[in-house]
Amino acid sequence: MLTTITLLAVAAEGNAFTAAPTSRDLLPVGVPSNTSFFGAFSCPAGAVDEGEGCEGDINDPCFGSSGAPGFLGDGQTVCGNLFTTTDTTDPSAPVDTRDLDWYLYSHVGGAIDMTFAAEADMFLTVIPYDAADPAFCDSFTQLVTYEYAPADGERTEQVFAAAGDYFLVPFTIAFDGNDCGAGDFAYYLGASSDPTAVCEVSAEAGDDIEFEPCGGDTNGGCNGSFPFPFEAISAGVPFSGTTYSGVSDDPSDPDAPVGRDTDWMLYDHPGGGIVYTSIADFPFQGLIVNGVDTCTNAGVVFATDVNAAGCIAQTSVSGYLPAGTYAVWAGVALNADGSQQVLDCAGNYRITVTSDTTITDPCNGIENTGCEITPDFIYPANASEPLYLAGGVSCAGGGITTENTFANPYSATDINPGTELSLSCVSFAMANSGTSLQATVQVWLDSNGGAPTAPGTDLTALGSPAVYCSNEGDGIFQATFPEPVVIPADANFVISLDLPPSTDGFASIGTTDAPTVAETYILSASCGITTFTSYDAIGFPDLDWGLELYFGGVVVSPCPTDLDGNGATDFQDILVVLSNYGTDGSSGGDADGDGDVDFTDLVSLLSAFGPCP
Repeated sequence: MLTTITLLAVAAEGNAFTAAPTSRDLLPVGVPSNTSFFGAFSCPAGAVDEGEGCEGDINDPCFGSSGAPGFLGDGQTVCGNLFTTTDTTDPSAPVDTRDLDWYLYSHVGGAIDMTFAAEADMFLTVIPYDAADPAFCDSFTQLVTYEYAPADGERTEQVFAAAGDYFLVPFTIAFDGNDCGAGDFAYYLGASSDPTAVCEVSAEAGDDIEFEPCGGDTNGGCNGSFPFPFEAISAGVPFSGTTYSGVSDDPSDPDAPVGRDTDWMLYDHPGGGIVYTSIADFPFQGLIVNGVDTCTNAGVVFATDVNAAGCIAQTSVSGYLPAGTYAVWAGVALNADGSQQVLDCAGNYRITVTSDTTITDPCNGIENTGCEITPDFIYPANASEPLYLAGGVSCAGGGITTENTFANPYSATDINPGTELSLSCVSFAMANSGTSLQATVQVWLDSNGGAPTAPGTDLTALGSPAVYCSNEGDGIFQATFPEPVVIPADANFVISLDLPPSTDGFASIGTTDAPTVAETYILSASCGITTFTSYDAIGFPDLDWGLELYFGGVVVSPCPTDLDGNGATDFQDILVVLSNYGTDGSSGGDADGDGDVDFTDLVSLLSAFGPCP
């Protein structure tokens, strides 16, 4: 499992810079308001005090500097308090600290029955503990997380888990409003094991039942053979099925390969987000797969979190997915190391999918047309087209990237001294494992050179930005500016790539094998970076954004006869020519670009009449 890399103290208990999706961050921080407890709050009689004073950090073994966990015995209840603090020693980079209380609980098997309440909004997370793993704090996974509100009153939850040690971790939802003596709040948590409890999921009245008997392959989808076998799933109708993993196809042969059942159901999606709800009596994961018409280019466009806690309902929501037919995939989650879990045909699940049409396309109206020029020169000069190597590092929380801006500084003197530059297009590397994001490329004039600080401080926008839709995938991409950006002779300038927060994936700049001529900087308030900071300064000296600059050349319209820009050469364009006939074309109508509007422009329109290519 890849680990979260915490780079700065400001990110110690919130979002952190990560190189890939991770499970270490507990949950993205929300900002729900604290509310009064439902009724009078008091710790139950016999509850044990946590023993940690406000602003103390003695029972946090992972995020604390030298903490050790508390211990919660079977049938015991602990009473404690939760808080947040903010260190403003450096006003430009305040450090938020959130109290997480870790209690180690030994479970004998079956179900863990938990009872809890609090005076304010709280998360309670259950985390399996592996004492033999020295890097536990860098790679732990959450079995389940409950979001609690005071209006819930006293709440009980049951989580099925194998015998072993588990951390029960209550912590504040919001960073703001829980200062000691002003907003800190009390909670209590009790736990006991019920070894007789059995987790079972079975079909219910009204469910669509899987046609495939366990061990068959009648709905193996793109994992099957042509013609690819699918079932169907309808929006809002629960689908019940069975599955297995790591079971030999021939139990009598110890050397026979093991198989894994994956169930594929076709789903007609009207566009928007896909809401995937699951409950299973085994470690479950769901996927949304596109390209299932031929299966030759099928790919996962959304993956749910692993539902590792049996008999716990879990809902995951994708970002925007275009209208179309997708496969809803259901199966046994892999182990953290990618190996198959061992599960016989007793594994049962129920899933429901619906579409959320209120989730709109963030790239609506954006067309990725690439560089439609033959440049005078490209900087840096390369012997060949650069090759994409790997993704970069972004600020993320819970494996999902927050807002990130990346920047490379340049000197026009290094490129062509004493000459005004005209930047038409950029070719750049980036990666996005989630759904589409609107990326913006902007050129800035840097007033003092050297390391850029921030827009409005030493950076002033030059020209209009190039907008690009970062679809799922990674590689080399291109974006053309609406008009060439004029860069003054010998000026210092910066080129930035702005990415908004993602909803379901990890997005960042990418690296290439092109010559490195600029140091890469990052800006992300979510990780406490409010001015551009070099990748070198946060521990990545060998990581830089792969970016090529296309200077000069003439931007050529892919459809020069579409004079009114409506996507087609039609009668309206002919009217533009006729209304400007006999002029120099400065007001429009010069379809062939020869400096006048005449009969040849009409001929050009007639020969290209119809939709633009």
